[in-house]
Amino acid sequence: MGKTAIERLIDFIDYLKSDRRGGRTNFERTVGISEGYITNALKKKASIGTEVISKIGVAYPELNVNWLLTGEGQMLKTKDNNRSEQAIEKYIQEIEALKIRINDLEKIIETQDTLISMLSKK
Repeated sequence: MGKTAIERLIDFIDYLKSDRRGGRTNFERTVGISEGYITNALKKKASIGTEVISKIGVAYPELNVNWLLTGEGQMLKTKDNNRSEQAIEKYIQEIEALKIRINDLEKIIETQDTLISMLSKK
């Protein structure tokens, strides 16, 4: 059997902790729920209320709420990831084009240096 919503929420909080964004207490403050809410829900194996899920979604827009509720998909929304990957690919292409341009300019400089050397010997 898969994880419950509260267990998935713990996974998200662990992710936040690994990203140096705080643990359960900081999460509860950020979301605006009472301190100990997560621990109590975990102990009682309680479900997360819709109001709390709504607050979590507002406080952490990168969290895939569908994943939190159902366990389907990825923990984090991928729209921003796709945008980042596209930007990275664009920058890589620009860097490659600039490397080619630099190489061409270095060849021109080398040719000019040779020409200057030949002309100065005359």
